[in-house]
Amino acid sequence: MLNYIIDEVFSFREKKTLLHRKELLPLKIALFVASIAIPLATDLMIAVAYVVILWLVLLLLGLKRATLYIVFSTATLYLSLLLVALILQGDTGCIVRPLLTASATLSIGLLIFATLLPQHLTRFQILYLLSVIFNSVLREIRDAQIVLRARGETGFKYYLRIFTVSIEVALSRIDTLVDSLKARGIELR
Repeated sequence: MLNYIIDEVFSFREKKTLLHRKELLPLKIALFVASIAIPLATDLMIAVAYVVILWLVLLLLGLKRATLYIVFSTATLYLSLLLVALILQGDTGCIVRPLLTASATLSIGLLIFATLLPQHLTRFQILYLLSVIFNSVLREIRDAQIVLRARGETGFKYYLRIFTVSIEVALSRIDTLVDSLKARGIELR
């Protein structure tokens, strides 16, 4: 399932819509801050409406699988937390706000990742490097998933191999990046 979501996000990145403009970076940062502040600081009904509107925006943009994944994850997490709260005789209301915050942040984070190109972050070197590494690692993981599926691997072994491949790829990318920066005379501590 995550493979399809990663493909959907990368294909959306290639569309170059109005949201892909570099000038919208401050707005995206403001949306991210709002995705934390609104569910925590406003009335509960406003927070729920805000999260549902974010899901609808993602749907309208064409990120259907990603939206479905976020909605399903939110519902599953809510039911799990509700069950635990009921079993432990806790307050069921205190699980809603953090859950809405997590769902809103995930929705906005996905929107930012789908519309923010690494070239937009060249002024912020650390964020630019992290973005390049993250994109590279995701592409490598997607390629590894395709290869492992083609080999017919499934189940726990498949997910364990994906996990180990992702760690290996991330570490090798970081080593390559550090060597490249050192060759350019940039010393990292």
